[in-house]
Amino acid sequence: MISKRLTALAAMIPDNEIVADIGCDHALLLCRLAEENRLKKGYAIDIAKGPLQQAKKNIEAGDHDNITVILADGLRTLPADTTMIVISGLGFHTIKRILETDWDRLKKLVAIIVQCNSEISEFRSFLSKQRVNITAEKWIKDRHDYQLIKFDLKKQREYRENESFFGPFLLKERPPEFLAYYRRLYQKLLLKYRFSDDPLTKNKLTLIEENLKEIF
Repeated sequence: MISKRLTALAAMIPDNEIVADIGCDHALLLCRLAEENRLKKGYAIDIAKGPLQQAKKNIEAGDHDNITVILADGLRTLPADTTMIVISGLGFHTIKRILETDWDRLKKLVAIIVQCNSEISEFRSFLSKQRVNITAEKWIKDRHDYQLIKFDLKKQREYRENESFFGPFLLKERPPEFLAYYRRLYQKLLLKYRFSDDPLTKNKLTLIEENLKEIF
């Protein structure tokens, strides 16, 4: 049994792709795809030996001979035949560094799926500045709130400030968890602004007030 977050990530991956899971941990995502006969080939990539040892055990237990384990830092040794990558469960600065390691390489991929564990608004701002083409988003509540973002670099796209902050698809769909999250965030930001008078905090408050009137 894998988590709701990993299940949602698996659902966003097209069938028959060559998928590299960067920071794969125990390779549960790739194993799920292999079990469902949806994976052409998988690369379980991690910088830590411990998680990769468990990943090998999981792969061997499932007899998944189409998944290869690679000890590496990010995209530095990404196999040439990779068609898409997944980066999940890492913080903003780590993900940003990984993506910027070989940005031109990303242009050749079918898709990139990212779930950022920290500073999500900053990560969205980074994607907006890079003018990536966001193709899908999911909001998953699995003890914590997770935002899953799927994008590619096949074309460049401009985003309005509210799309960059909330996510273009989530802003339209407004799932209940999304609204509940921003209701809580608004109260936290309001308290922070009363003590700090920070212009960035004020801007976030204004974006929430103008775009999510239904939470008040």
